[in-house]
Amino acid sequence: MTDRTYVFEKVEKTVMDAVKTVLKAMPQDIDRGILYSVKGNVPLYVNMMRSICLYVSRNMYGLSYPTIARHTGMRIRSVMKSIRKTRHLIFADDTYFAIFQTVRNRLETGRL
Repeated sequence: MTDRTYVFEKVEKTVMDAVKTVLKAMPQDIDRGILYSVKGNVPLYVNMMRSICLYVSRNMYGLSYPTIARHTGMRIRSVMKSIRKTRHLIFADDTYFAIFQTVRNRLETGRL
C-alpha cells in the first residue's frame, strides 16, 4: 500500500464517519465504493462526502489534482471544480462547515 492510498483511505473513512455523525437522516450502511461510482442524480450525502474528501485530500494533505483524479476516476477539471465549490460551501453552508470541522478535528487529534 502506497502512502497516497493510505491517505485516501484515511480521509474517506474519516469523512464518511463525520457525515454519518452530522447527517442523522441517511443510510448507515454505506461503503467507500459508492463515493465515486454514483453518476447522474447523486444523493446529497454522497455529494457531500465526495466533495469534502477531495477538498481535504488537496488542502490538508497536498495531493495533486492529477493524483486525486487518478484515484477517483474523475477528470482533472471536475476535481478542480468540486474543490473550488466545496471551498465556498464550507464557509456558506452550516452543514458543510459542521462536517468539515468534525473531519479536521478528528484528523488533527488522530481520532479516526
